[in-house]
Amino acid sequence: MKTSDKHLAVKGIGYATAAKLITYLFSAVSSVVLGRCLLAHDYGIASFAFMFVAFMEKFADIGIGSALIQRDRLDEEIIDTAFTLKFVIGSLIAVVTISASSAVEYLMPNGNASRAVQMLALSFLFNNIYFLPNALLSRDMDFKRISLAETGVNFVNSAVSIVMALSGFGYWSIIAAYLASSFLGALVQSLLRPVRVSFRMNRAIAHELVNFGGYLFLTGLFAFLIANLANFIIGSVKGAAQLGYFTIAFTWGSMICLIMYSIVLRVTFPLMAKLQSDLEELKNSYLKTVEYSGYAIVLANCVLFVVSREFLVLVLGHGSGKWLPALTALRIICVYGVIRGLLEPVGQVMVALGATRVLFKANLIACLVGLVTIYPALVHFGIEGVAWSVTLSYLSQYFTFYRFLKLNLKIVPAELWNAVKPSLLAAVPVLLVFAAFSGTSAENLPLLLGKALLAGAIYLVTLGLVTRWELLQVVRAYLVERKKLGQAT
Repeated sequence: MKTSDKHLAVKGIGYATAAKLITYLFSAVSSVVLGRCLLAHDYGIASFAFMFVAFMEKFADIGIGSALIQRDRLDEEIIDTAFTLKFVIGSLIAVVTISASSAVEYLMPNGNASRAVQMLALSFLFNNIYFLPNALLSRDMDFKRISLAETGVNFVNSAVSIVMALSGFGYWSIIAAYLASSFLGALVQSLLRPVRVSFRMNRAIAHELVNFGGYLFLTGLFAFLIANLANFIIGSVKGAAQLGYFTIAFTWGSMICLIMYSIVLRVTFPLMAKLQSDLEELKNSYLKTVEYSGYAIVLANCVLFVVSREFLVLVLGHGSGKWLPALTALRIICVYGVIRGLLEPVGQVMVALGATRVLFKANLIACLVGLVTIYPALVHFGIEGVAWSVTLSYLSQYFTFYRFLKLNLKIVPAELWNAVKPSLLAAVPVLLVFAAFSGTSAENLPLLLGKALLAGAIYLVTLGLVTRWELLQVVRAYLVERKKLGQAT
């Protein structure tokens, strides 16, 4: 790996981390306000509408942006063809979504989700503009501009949702906030990375883009089904309220791994694409990505697991127990969040090497596991059973992932274990302390904060002892290297 590329990647992670921390603050505040103002029924309606639109969005985004990032060379004809292809497909899917919105009312009666779907379909038009500047900025590894844009967009999303929720707009608070932020995102990205395009279609180029993105599309489709099949079945069988409880559990339990995905993996993907001809360096980058991102993922989910009851009552419930039916499911999804966070980097390696077919196969297996297990799990064990089913579905991809890593990067089980061992071992004393004092709970927000800080401190000290404070040494080495680069320029 060239020093300049490594430096760009680390800077990109720095920008993305700063932006995500700010964004997370916005999102956390808005989520707490929504949790206090909205009912489970409101969350259920919004979740079902977003699920339907997200399903249709998979057909509007067939991996064209990733194909542009992965290509060795770009010219005006390739960019124009990509834009034209995305615009035509996205506009068509918007029309189809509006036309098919009545099906939502049939699937979940008495929810008014069909009206929300019709409004959300406008986001497809915004994405037609957004995708090209975003792909080019990612290809250039210009994560400073991406991070600035996303920070502003998420601020708008949070502000609109808070104002509308406090004004009593119910689930429309979530819908309107998403549309406002989607529009702003398209506008800001276009200003940050202006691109002159024209409607032009080269069939050969279009075929290449679609051929690369085809398996990504199918992979994304099955990944969507894994994540949302549960929502569909819960909403259709149990109704909006139970879906609302599961949505709260899944949103918070999986939030950290999604944040890490947007911070680390989005930055490292262009870097991994550049390393596709240097498998040894790619192997080292992958293992370090798993190790370092695992530190934060396990820490956050471990702390949330420990304070889950107090979090639902004091933070989201404003002192009431209205969200307690989501408690067990939330704790299970915390486990899911750890598993997903540790497995996600494999997908970036597969795409970087063009092995999208293998990624599709892994997601197909997970989807089939979900299809077989989710409905009986819901019937016999409620949303807690669904949470375990979703976790098992995602874990089922491990065998396909490991076989790929073994064949292509020559990774053995001991190397994978060494990458995840520090974070998992650091979680053990935290969970033991939690188990010892499981009968007690914090009665107010200061005590909740103290409990969370104690759990985090135990984790970090244990991690430092296990790794011999390796992370501090890495940071120190990076600062020295950055200083040398600054002096050289």
